[in-house]
Amino acid sequence: MPAGPVIAAGAGLVAAGAIIAGAEILKSVCASANTTLRQKLADNSGFHQGHWPPAATA
Repeated sequence: MPAGPVIAAGAGLVAAGAIIAGAEILKSVCASANTTLRQKLADNSGFHQGHWPPAATA
């Protein structure tokens, strides 16, 4: 049996594994960035008394 098909199949498996691993790392990084962004959006400590200013003044 020639070695070519075996080597090609092995390379395909390695490539598939690398793509899956990269996608999982990207998913983890995106989830972390999403958590950080949501925390920043929910933080109102920079506003006076921790609240948004009123929309209109009387």
